[in-house]
Order: sequence, then structure tokens, then C-alpha cells
Amino acid sequence: EVVDVVKDAFSVIFAPDIDSITCGPMIETGSSSDEIALYGESNGCRFLYLRDEQVIEAAKNTVRLFARALGTKRCAFVIDACFADMFEACSRCDGQHLLTNEELLNRRRCWSGVCVFATELMRGICGFGDDGGRKDSFKLSK
Repeated sequence: EVVDVVKDAFSVIFAPDIDSITCGPMIETGSSSDEIALYGESNGCRFLYLRDEQVIEAAKNTVRLFARALGTKRCAFVIDACFADMFEACSRCDGQHLLTNEELLNRRRCWSGVCVFATELMRGICGFGDDGGRKDSFKLSK
């Protein structure tokens, strides 16, 4: 299936550089009590094959546009398939004691890349902000 090829390709593209992982994003409140924002996301993860911030954003935007082209229902099936495949692979991994550390590391990088792919698909389903990027800040409804 075409989606499997795309998923596998993006899992490699979004493979993390494990040596440069830092703390994740933080959620902070704004000046009023009904406003929250997400800070520090761009510094959270570095990718093994993507180094330039513009290239990273282009890859993420490509996945988001792919999600919009697929539509909500098909995209939900793709996201479900991503996590189902990872769960299945992890379940089978228990009995595979003959794998080397390098093979296990490559599998974990691939799984992490699939997580980033699925996350960007979800962001694509949610839509973009007015400026073409995603909305990092929003008001809570009362």
C-alpha cells in the first residue's frame, strides 16, 4: 500500500538523533488565567538526517498537508496503523534476543520516527493557524 511506503519513508526521515535529545516542550499560562501556550517545542528533538530548521519545518508541513489531502477518516486509519504496527513489533521483540544493540537502536529510531509522523498527521488534521503554521496558543472555553 502507498501509505505504508510513505509511513516507512517518514519514519526514517524523522529518526531522532539520540545523542542530542533534550527536555520536551513546556506548557505555561499567559497573563490571564484563561490563556495557555506551548513553549520550547523546536528545541525538544533533533533528527538524525534533518539538520536545518527550515528543512525540518518543510518535512513536518509536508506530512501535515498529506494529512489534509487524506482527510480525517483515512488519516485516522493511518495513525491507528502506525501505532498498531509499533505495538505488534514491540510484542514480537520480546523473544528476539539475538539482535545486536545496533539493530535494536535502529528499530527504536524507526518507531520514534513513526511517532513523529503520526503526531504531525494529527496536527495536519487539526489544521493550520492564520499564518500557515499551527496554533500554539489558544483560549480556554468557560
